[in-house]
Amino acid sequence: MNTQDSITVTAYKLGQLQTNCYVISNRKTDEMLIIDPGDIGTFIAEDIERKKGKPVAILLTHGHFDHVLGAAELQAIYSIPCFMDIRDTFLLDRMQTTAAHYLGRKILEIPPIISPLDFTKSAYGSISIQSIHTPGHTPGSVSFYLQGKGILFTGDTMFADGLVGSINHTYSRPLDLNNSLTTVCSYPDNTILYPGHGEMTILDNEKALYATKKNI
Repeated sequence: MNTQDSITVTAYKLGQLQTNCYVISNRKTDEMLIIDPGDIGTFIAEDIERKKGKPVAILLTHGHFDHVLGAAELQAIYSIPCFMDIRDTFLLDRMQTTAAHYLGRKILEIPPIISPLDFTKSAYGSISIQSIHTPGHTPGSVSFYLQGKGILFTGDTMFADGLVGSINHTYSRPLDLNNSLTTVCSYPDNTILYPGHGEMTILDNEKALYATKKNI
């Protein structure tokens, strides 16, 4: 059996902003890849321990605090690298201030130690995954394509129900987001989308809705 045939995806909704964290597992090797660990690293670690998993890395779709806060805690527990497009590093520099503003409370979490995302890298341990630069929401937004499974993790670039990433930030770029949405729509119609918030969807369901968007 090809190791990619034994891949499963577990989704968690974490924190006040209900951010989606995804843990990709290979049942044959017990290796795990964590995407966007939200703000509760210990919760994720407890589930990993119950499943006797072996985390190999953390991948971040972008640098917004609600996708990142749990990363440093997981790094401390498992001594694993955390990969992000370095174009979003400036967001980590202001992570605590931004989180306090949106959450209405002071946070204790610290930014993770970032390794620059290598867009030529196609596997982490036994899990094959492709990184695609999909900027617009943030300069360093990335989507991850789980090869052999037809699954695309879109972060805050594209959501279900025709919703797309916010461009209400000074660093957001509407034209870049349009181009990124076109990139996402170039994948096969039956591609399963796992977004940064909300429910999973099928790409074919979103294409017509995206075509009617007027706010981009």
